[in-house]
Amino acid sequence: MDHFYSEKGELRFNLTYDIPFKFMFAQKGETEDLLARFLNYVLDLKGADRIIELVYNNIELPESHIGGRRLVLDLKVTDQRGKTYNIELQREDNASILKRALYQYSRITGKQLLKRDSFDQIKPVFIVLLCKYHTYPDLYPIRVFKLAPFTLDKVNGQLTLPYLQSHFDSQKVNSYRNLKHRVQKASESLDAFKIYLVELSKDLKNLSPDQQTCLNYLTTDFLFQAGDADMNQSKDSAQATHDDSKPQDSQYLVHRDASAEVKKWIEEAHQRLEYFAGQADQREAYERELMTILDHNTSVKQHHEDGYTEGKAEGKAEARASLLPISIQALRASGLSDEEIITKLELTEQEFKTYLG
Repeated sequence: MDHFYSEKGELRFNLTYDIPFKFMFAQKGETEDLLARFLNYVLDLKGADRIIELVYNNIELPESHIGGRRLVLDLKVTDQRGKTYNIELQREDNASILKRALYQYSRITGKQLLKRDSFDQIKPVFIVLLCKYHTYPDLYPIRVFKLAPFTLDKVNGQLTLPYLQSHFDSQKVNSYRNLKHRVQKASESLDAFKIYLVELSKDLKNLSPDQQTCLNYLTTDFLFQAGDADMNQSKDSAQATHDDSKPQDSQYLVHRDASAEVKKWIEEAHQRLEYFAGQADQREAYERELMTILDHNTSVKQHHEDGYTEGKAEGKAEARASLLPISIQALRASGLSDEEIITKLELTEQEFKTYLG
């Protein structure tokens, strides 16, 4: 978002900013169901994987050692089966997002066990990355990374190692019960870690109607008057449907084929945003967030410009130093005196000593 205010003085906001995102999804006792359904729709969680309920965890972990890096999580929740979801909202490409996810996973998982606990007690941890920039130059907005066993000659992912009964060593068929137990444990371990990478800056048209609707809602700009308890658009727009023949100027787009569940979620989410817009303290907090971002961006831009100017000057100096000996040799060959060369090339005293002294 390049401009925080519209021409009419309305403050723009969307849910990819920290303050409105946490107001929408991270208020204990208020937003658990809203977040659970959002994850179900966007990550396409169905059947046994579907989140029925969840609880919020602490979003800040202490340093693991003196001088260690403190990890502040955007939002960490646990569902009814003990699976942990860590939701990260990233607006800037300022670090390796996948390495960041691995670091988060290791810290969260490491906190699950006490000294004598069995590793079988480790509960699954899923990292959900909502990024406002591209990591991969393709057309897939959502991809999932998980563990999988490959043969050494098939590590490109074409064929995973089989573990069906028919592939067991015939010499060990009598111990199939034990083997089956081990295979089950191994399979469960492979599902103990996932990274969901959601690239919000990509075209969402290849996603399902429900995924498109939820992510469109997440990334669409909203407007509200400073000090005004209501947003500019009416509640009726929450039930708008996508129509390619009309300008896409509504607050958000609801796909024509979106499910009734998702349309209901949109209606409730919009009511939550209207509530956000009417809270003076939330507006002030959001404006402070924007000012912090603006100050940061201005500082980065200034440092870039200063560095560019300095680098440009250094580049010119290096180029001059490399060309002066050749130029002096050529001018001498043409019959010019040293005094004439000094004048023509505007040599400094140091350059005179270096090349003509």
